[in-house]
Amino acid sequence: MRVLGLLVAALIVIPTVEIAVLIAVGQQIGVAATIALMLATSALGALLLRREGTRAMQRFTETFSTGRPPGRDVTDGLLVLAGGIFMLVPGFASDVIGLVLLAPPTRALVRPLVIRAVTRRISGAVANDMFGPRRVRVYYGAPDPGAAPQFHTPRVIEGEVITDFGGNPTTNS
Repeated sequence: MRVLGLLVAALIVIPTVEIAVLIAVGQQIGVAATIALMLATSALGALLLRREGTRAMQRFTETFSTGRPPGRDVTDGLLVLAGGIFMLVPGFASDVIGLVLLAPPTRALVRPLVIRAVTRRISGAVANDMFGPRRVRVYYGAPDPGAAPQFHTPRVIEGEVITDFGGNPTTNS
């Protein structure tokens, strides 16, 4: 229900913001210039989507062929797609969001937030397959609801990765 509420709020707020920004820009630079600027940003969005989408697909293909976890490249591809959609939608506020998602430096700032949100919603095994090994904190001792967690010096556990007959990696320790 929470997601539905956020979606309804977004469907109300986003168009309202877009219209307000378009009116403000139109009053400052004129209607014709505003329309020309909107068309230019949509064309720029299409070019950036094509360029960054091609790069993301190349990185994904390379990662997949080398057997590395594809999560980061999949995330980049989805962010590029979302950014392109935002750039193609008429309006200046959505163009700013689209540029943030399309430009590699700012996309790198958004990527960890998306990865963290995704890994919270999937199992640990799937997260490891998608994004590779993760760092985890290990708590020792019986849990005490009132006590603060105690961290200890980590121990190194050696093991080797083998593949079972089904092609799924397993660990031996």
